Amino acid sequence: ASVYRENAKFVYSDKFTDPLLSLLDPKPGQKIVDLGCGSGELTGKLVKAVGNDGFVLGIDSSEDMVCLLSHKPNL
Repeated sequence: ASVYRENAKFVYSDKFTDPLLSLLDPKPGQKIVDLGCGSGELTGKLVKAVGNDGFVLGIDSSEDMVCLLSHKPNL
């Protein structure tokens, strides 16, 4: 996971995530499943978009990636 995060961090840049968020158009109170969430950068943006009344579940097959996600204080 750490090698991926270092070498593919462009994937999580606003340049790539903003168009996807625009397409998804998450709303407060929605429930969203983020399949293949990786280390959770997009998942975190979804959490902010759905707010306290919503719910986001991030799922990834890589235990290393999920461990990175679980150590983010804002998620």
